[in-house]
Parts: sequence; structure tokens; C-alpha cells
Amino acid sequence: LAGVMGVEPGATIADLTGDGRTETVLVRNRALSVFQGKKLLYESSREMGGSLSVLTYDVNPGAKDRLFATAAFEVPPVAVDLDGDGRVEVVAIAFEGSGLGIGSGVRKSWLATLDYRDGRFVRGTLGPELETPLQGLYPDRNGVYVVATRSPSALSRQKGESLLLFLPFPPPRAD
Repeated sequence: LAGVMGVEPGATIADLTGDGRTETVLVRNRALSVFQGKKLLYESSREMGGSLSVLTYDVNPGAKDRLFATAAFEVPPVAVDLDGDGRVEVVAIAFEGSGLGIGSGVRKSWLATLDYRDGRFVRGTLGPELETPLQGLYPDRNGVYVVATRSPSALSRQKGESLLLFLPFPPPRAD
């Protein structure tokens, strides 16, 4: 499932370090990684991503011994100037739970931030922790729109639902 022009799904490109060169930020295997070219600059702990959107496919169709694999379609992180300092930060979906983060495997989710300050990457959060998976992320000038999804419950016969939330950016820093 390779992306167009060598960028994977679940990735974004931005100059995070302020040196005029772009970095690639991607979420894969529950970790957020930042690359400059092929050089790994940063890798998070394994709590990023988590997707309800998965695809299970036959790796070797028609073979006698069939082998199946599952791939999650991660929500790409976004690069946005959160604090009004003229430099972009990364905002990505993060979660705590088991497995791929599918359905009830998500105990809580939140928006993680990543800022490059004084020669290193610093993690933070934006907004509250939620008890539902996050499935969409779109920045606006004043904040971030987030799609939160409640999975249907087979036991209670509840229908799934999605909620559109808006998380405002913090006020710009006064320097």
C-alpha cells in the first residue's frame, strides 16, 4: 500500500526544524516517526494512531496455504502553527489500548503535539482525553476539527455514531 511519490498513507510533509528542509512525519505500527530524507530524527512511543479503518487481504491469492494480513489506514498527522510563533508543530491522533485500536480496544484517545524546540522534539497534548476512537483530523485557522467514533455494540445492539468536535488552538504566546 505504498503512497504516491514515495510518501506513505498516514504521512505529512513539513519543515519542522526550521532549517528550510522538509521532514516526513508518518504514523505506522502505532508509532509516529519523523524523517529528514532517510535519516530518522524522532520516533515516539507506541501509542500513536489507532484506526477503525482496516483492510484484511490475501497475501498470496490462489495459493494452497493462504496467508492473510491486515493493514490499518492511519489518520495522517497534520502540521500547523499552534502557538502563533510562525513555525509549524505536528498534531497527531494518539490512543491508549490494545491491538490496532479497533473499536473497544481504545480505552482513551487524545491529540498529541510535537514541537521542535532548542534542537530537540518535545511532545505535548491538545484538548481533553476522550473515551472513544478518533478517526479524522482537520486543522483550521482557529483550531482542529476531530471526528470521534463510537463503535456499535453487539451486546446492546447500539448503532455506531460519529461526532464532529472542534478543539480551539491555545492563544498565541506573547513574546
